[in-house]
Amino acid sequence: MSQFVYRKIACLVTNEGIASKGGVRPQEGDLGLLRDAALVFSRREGVMWAGPDRNLPKQFREKKWRHLDCRGLTAYPGLVDGHTHPVFAGDRSREFELRMKGATYQEIAAAGGGIVSTVAATRKASSAELTSSLLERLRTAHGFGVRLMEAKSGYGLDYKSELRALQVIRAADQEEGVALVPTCMAAHAIPTERKSNRRGYIDEILSTILPAVAKKKLAAYVDVFCDEGYFSVSETL
Repeated sequence: MSQFVYRKIACLVTNEGIASKGGVRPQEGDLGLLRDAALVFSRREGVMWAGPDRNLPKQFREKKWRHLDCRGLTAYPGLVDGHTHPVFAGDRSREFELRMKGATYQEIAAAGGGIVSTVAATRKASSAELTSSLLERLRTAHGFGVRLMEAKSGYGLDYKSELRALQVIRAADQEEGVALVPTCMAAHAIPTERKSNRRGYIDEILSTILPAVAKKKLAAYVDVFCDEGYFSVSETL
């Protein structure tokens, strides 16, 4: 059955006010919360009706619609995760503990952690391994309600690895129920082997990596990590 009526929803988030504002400076009152609500959904047509359960139109009360009791549940629109780097290998879980103890991002990087610590493992991983881990992360995100995700590269930091990351992202788009918006972030950090020639790496991004990404249509956007210890404002511009 592909036609559903979700009944007696404890709280339905419509985002009505957010939509009317175009997403600009939303407030809690813009969430458009409906209590004891109903929502009608068709796999072919999407959401067909939403409102108070008591006002459910007669045509949606017919037996051809599958009715689901949603007492005690909250329904909300699919979440958008606007900043992720889902293609990587290695483990930086130790850094969460350091951050909880007050270490800054720059202090972690200076101690050998941070972005660059992930690069070696990502470069060594096969495309199959990167794809497998990406799909696992997408399944987890989907389970939390994410339906659209910006997916940045940035853990390869060389021509081959950056393009491979974006190719993995492109192949996984719409998999596990999550749409991906690819972003090239080769300017995520200066790779260790280019520390003595940062200008050379920036030139490689501009003259080699970005033209190839554009030619192969691997990314919708480009991003730069403009922060102390990474890329300056002048380098970003």
